[in-house]
Amino acid sequence: MIVIVAQKSYLVPMTKIINQSGLNLTTIDIHELSLRNILALFEQENTSIALVYLQEKNSKIIVMRQKTFYFARRMDWGINLVSKNASNEDVLNRNVDKLSLEIQRSFDYYQSQWRSPAPTKIILVAESQLSFDITKYLSERMITSYRNWT
Repeated sequence: MIVIVAQKSYLVPMTKIINQSGLNLTTIDIHELSLRNILALFEQENTSIALVYLQEKNSKIIVMRQKTFYFARRMDWGINLVSKNASNEDVLNRNVDKLSLEIQRSFDYYQSQWRSPAPTKIILVAESQLSFDITKYLSERMITSYRNWT
C-alpha cells in the first residue's frame, strides 16, 4: 500500500499556474508512478522490466511485470559519485560496481518475494548528462553477474 500526502496550499497555486499557462492539467501523480507509466511504454508481454533512474545524489529502481507495479526502491547512489570521478578509472569502477550490486539486490528481492524471473530489460535514465557512457560499464557488470547466477 502506498499512502500519499500533499499540502493543498502547495498544490492549488501550482495548478493555477499550469492552467494559466494554457496547459490542461489532468493528473497529479507521484514520482514513482510517473516513472512506472514511462516504463510501461517499454514493457513486453510476460516479462519483468526495470527502470533505473539516476539522480544527482540518489537513484531509484522500479520493477514491473504485466502492467503491475511491484516495487520502487531508493538507492544511496547518485550521479555525483561518478561525475566528479569520471577521469579516475578505479574510483569509477568501484562506484559502478556499487550501483550494479544495488540493482542485483533489488532483483534478488523481487525474485524471492514474487517468485518471478529477474527483469529481462533495464531502462536506464539519468536526470543530467553524464561525462561517460555508464551503460557500457553497467552492462559489463550485469552480464557478469547474470553469468554467475546461472
